[in-house]
Amino acid sequence: MTNSLKGKTWLMTLPLAIAAVAYVYWLFLPEQQRISDIRAELETHQDFMANAQLIASSIKLAEAELGATNLFTEQWEEHSPDVTDLSQLFGQINAAAKESGTRTTRFDPQVTEQSETLRRIPLVIEVAGSYDGIFDFLHRLEAFPATIWVDDMRLESLQKDGKEMKCELTLAIFAANPRKSD
Repeated sequence: MTNSLKGKTWLMTLPLAIAAVAYVYWLFLPEQQRISDIRAELETHQDFMANAQLIASSIKLAEAELGATNLFTEQWEEHSPDVTDLSQLFGQINAAAKESGTRTTRFDPQVTEQSETLRRIPLVIEVAGSYDGIFDFLHRLEAFPATIWVDDMRLESLQKDGKEMKCELTLAIFAANPRKSD
């Protein structure tokens, strides 16, 4: 009786084992893979949403910076000299040299360089006077509303005691290009 019960147990266990293996292979494992794929997709979507919030704040910052840049540009264009204002600006530069106690020994505007959005007007100016006078002249140039860069500066003594000096400046005056198109 025990032998016949043992054989019946195998007859029952073997189909159940085959059914369990078939369930695991055809149903459980594919569902686990699908769940894993869904989790990966969900994680991708969550990352996208987190990045979307960062991108939105970056866009807002960029828009604010663009607004500030546009405002600065508009204000700069208001103060930049026009072609008709250049002679007046040159006169103001010469007057600043006189007011600082120096004398202009060379005043040589160079050829205007034009780009798409602005003009660069080079000016070579040479003044003579005391060190304090030359320093005062440079300080006055800085106070001009126009954008003026000092591209090159050469300072040399005219006398052995150093009281009389000569300063040669290569200036770059920047102005808005009136032919700018938007």
